[in-house]
Amino acid sequence: MGIRAAIKEDIKATPAEMVYGEPIHLPGEFFGTTKNETNETDFIGRLRNLMSRLTPKLKRHGKKDVFIHQDLEKTPYVFVRQDAPTGALHPRYNGPYEVIKRTERFFTIQTGGKPTNVSVERLKPAYTFIENETPSATENGQRTKQATEPTPTAITRNSRTRKPVVRFQAGV
Repeated sequence: MGIRAAIKEDIKATPAEMVYGEPIHLPGEFFGTTKNETNETDFIGRLRNLMSRLTPKLKRHGKKDVFIHQDLEKTPYVFVRQDAPTGALHPRYNGPYEVIKRTERFFTIQTGGKPTNVSVERLKPAYTFIENETPSATENGQRTKQATEPTPTAITRNSRTRKPVVRFQAGV
C-alpha cells in the first residue's frame, strides 16, 4: 500500500494515480504520526529492568512420558523395540516373543530359549492369528470354496506358460 501511495517527484503523481487515473483513498492511520515521548535513558532503564527479571528456561532431564499400549496387559506375545541405531531397511521391532511374567515396569519374555527382563517402554503388543480356527460359513450357511487344485496352465509356442484370466469371481 505504501509503494502505491508514494508520490514520485519526477512525474508528480503516485503509481496508483497512473494506473487508476485518480488518487486512491488511504486509511487515516496510514498518515498518523507517532509521538515518541519516551526518553532514551528511561527506555534503557526499563529495558535493563525487564532483562534482569528474565530467567532462562530450565532443561528437563528427568522423566519422559512414554506411550504404553493398553492391550499390553493381555497379549500373550509382544514385539521388542530395538534401541540400537540400524539402517533404514532393518526392522525397528524384533519378535514376536512369548510373555512369561508381567510386572508393573518389566515383562519377562522368552528370547532364544532363555527368559529375559525387558522394560515395558520397549514393548508393543503382537496380534497373532489363532491356529485352530474353524472355517467360517457364509450367510447362506454354505462353506466357502477353497482353492485346493492349481489352475490349469497352457504352454505357448515360445515355451511360456499362460494362465487363464479369471474374472468376476469373489475372493480370488
